[in-house]
Amino acid sequence: MNDDPEIEIIRQAFINPSIIEYSSEKSIYNEGCLSIPGIYEIVERPAHIKVSFSDMELKLVEKVLSGIEARIFQHEFDHLEGILFTDRLDPMRKLLISSKLKKLQKSSRI
Repeated sequence: MNDDPEIEIIRQAFINPSIIEYSSEKSIYNEGCLSIPGIYEIVERPAHIKVSFSDMELKLVEKVLSGIEARIFQHEFDHLEGILFTDRLDPMRKLLISSKLKKLQKSSRI
């Protein structure tokens, strides 16, 4: 369980999402992912984003997201683009965790 007080349950459908604007202000956070269990790293992302998507009634929505909601949206949007949070790490940090990543890759093939 995450102890971050800003995190609460966010339940919303984002159909055909896109990010249409990124803030120049950045935010850093210790991210993890169910796709890469046990690995958490500091990832820098835009602090605010403007997004476009269709809601459950298929109405087009534009919304500005910030804080943890913006981070979660960007993290999940990256998955749609074939990007993992580890792809956003600087090369040195990625090199430092490469043995952990290889170990996870080997264990997932078994």
